[in-house]
Amino acid sequence: MVKKNLLSVIALGAALFGGAMVAPATYAADEVTVCATGCTYADLASAVAGVDAGATIKLMGATPIPAQIAIKKDVVIDFNSQTVTSTAGAFDIQGGKTEFVGEGTLKSDSNATLVWAMKNGVEVGESVSFTLGEDITLDSAKGWGIAVWKDNDGREVVPVTLNIKGTIKAPGAGALTINGVNHEANVVNIGATADLSGGIGIYGAGNATWNIVEGAKITGVESALGIKAGTWNISGGEFKATGAFVDGVEGNNNGINASGAAIQIEENNAYAGQTVLNISGGKFTSENGRAIYEYLVEDDDTILKDLKITGGVFEGKEDIAVSDQLIEKADKLTGISGGEFNGEFAKELLAENTVFVTRDDGTIAVFEAGKGAPAPEEDEAGLGAPKTGALTTGETSAAQDIALTVLFGATMMAVILLGVAVKAKR
Repeated sequence: MVKKNLLSVIALGAALFGGAMVAPATYAADEVTVCATGCTYADLASAVAGVDAGATIKLMGATPIPAQIAIKKDVVIDFNSQTVTSTAGAFDIQGGKTEFVGEGTLKSDSNATLVWAMKNGVEVGESVSFTLGEDITLDSAKGWGIAVWKDNDGREVVPVTLNIKGTIKAPGAGALTINGVNHEANVVNIGATADLSGGIGIYGAGNATWNIVEGAKITGVESALGIKAGTWNISGGEFKATGAFVDGVEGNNNGINASGAAIQIEENNAYAGQTVLNISGGKFTSENGRAIYEYLVEDDDTILKDLKITGGVFEGKEDIAVSDQLIEKADKLTGISGGEFNGEFAKELLAENTVFVTRDDGTIAVFEAGKGAPAPEEDEAGLGAPKTGALTTGETSAAQDIALTVLFGATMMAVILLGVAVKAKR
């Protein structure tokens, strides 16, 4: 009744004074607004500090961030088509779940990282998560887009989950990194709408499980993926390195040196290591270097736990290169059982029961024996006739598989016809 009477007063006022009276905007109890004047809060830092956990903060105007904002609770920030400029590191997530939604841009022209996870440790909760919405852009001219951290000062950290659906541009450093001394069970999900680019696309120095799916785009000058640790599950996406080819890259205990490779794996015992590379799809391109480059730091032992490639397209100006130590332990790896490669690679890495064919254009296609090796007549479809073939450890060659398939088909047809004839006789 009170609300109804209030609306009646507003309507009466409009009629008496002959002017259009606009009722103030109303928001849900868990939503607040930020703008210079006339909103719930005048700045984003005050809003983050003042709202209850689970609230949505909606930006109603350009909102500068002059100093880093610590987030210690569940919060949703709706960019609402706004551009937010930071002159320092914008956010440090120290607890809870943070989501960037709506459409908008968070940018900085300094060397500051835009979104930290636990730069100053964790204050609340047993885990931290951050979601970058598909219509949000992080644009850092000189710093990182996102950095999951752990310092050497003993600050407590917890596992971090990142859900990346939007765009990150970081030409001066890289789109995303996990610090090398972070051994937590972090999880990074790179979605189908994600578009990451930078000096390096992703630098995975610390531990994490990476899940990258079809549709994702990751581009780096120095490399698309710089890997020192973690499990990498890649089912699709486009990965491109655009920088100069560098051979004989030296190890680095404070970053990773440029190689120009699409996938660069540095085996460095100073890091968590235990890398697992599990690729079932995607396109990996180096404009000037190698599609895959794995190397050791000085006399370190290989700590790559497993290499499993069942699909994908691998293109580079230079051949794939791996260390002698990795080749020596090839029998302990799952190996390569699928994919197309436009250059040579160590055939010792082929999985058991695997064949490869070299097409007319020089592309090497790898198949499980009897599961997809093309017959010569398929050249008419533009696939290119196989010029060479090899069986790694299986029992039959590709040609034998084809012959057996034809023989099996003919036998089954004969059985069917015989059955028809017997039935007709009856």
